[in-house]
Amino acid sequence: MDTLAAFIRDKQKPFNIAHRGASACLPENTLEAFDLAFSKFKVDMIEFDVHTSQDGIPVIIHDGRLERTTNSRGYVSAHSLARLKALDAGFHFSPSPSSFPFRGKGIQIPTLEEVLSRFPEQFLAVEIKEKDISCLHQVMALIEKYGAHPRCVVGSKHHTISQEMQQRYPSTLRFCSQREVVRLYFDFKTGKLESKKDPCAVASMPFQNCGIRFDDKGFIDYLHERRIPSFFWTVNDPELMKTLSLKKADGIITDYPARLREVLAQRSETALPDA
Repeated sequence: MDTLAAFIRDKQKPFNIAHRGASACLPENTLEAFDLAFSKFKVDMIEFDVHTSQDGIPVIIHDGRLERTTNSRGYVSAHSLARLKALDAGFHFSPSPSSFPFRGKGIQIPTLEEVLSRFPEQFLAVEIKEKDISCLHQVMALIEKYGAHPRCVVGSKHHTISQEMQQRYPSTLRFCSQREVVRLYFDFKTGKLESKKDPCAVASMPFQNCGIRFDDKGFIDYLHERRIPSFFWTVNDPELMKTLSLKKADGIITDYPARLREVLAQRSETALPDA
């Protein structure tokens, strides 16, 4: 199987990346949402979030607390894996007002090991939500156990995690921290070229934030010159999907992978008009 880095480089269209799995259709960050994304929507990759349980097990959940997605309260880190597994991860999912069709269906918070075991060949984007360096090492130990590092990109918005990734796991694709993405943008605006290359860096960012338009085609081109793929989140609008595709974004992270697949299939091959 090709490595993720080679696949990104050779792919003609942006990666279709399911945000927390097929999260518009099924409870986010669950095996069920991941299964649907790969089997029905044929996504290129799934993106998901990692925290650690009280007993140090990497689990798949976005928030540091349990209230938004489960039938419990408190911090993820204050509960053992056994306790987390007993919770209902579909409790609050509501595709329509006052409708909670996945309550009591046995949907659980998965572990990272379950995901790595269940999807032995698929591409995975692993977002570490904790600042604690130990979480990174636990994640990487499992990725190495399953031989998954050629098909994973791992990272965090936290700069300390990104720095540790560079130093300890230099051959694994790494999401840039928020600080690094902003620095790259201002290097682009000032015409600065950093001498040190980072062949494993991936810039994952919103299309705009705090007045900065990260979807500037010049910035995407600048990243490409530095061989840094550009992933954009969370993109659910079809017109923005099309625009990012025309600007040669490398990955689009979306709650609606079927919608993105349709946009990419219909994408015009005409050149992007000058801004």
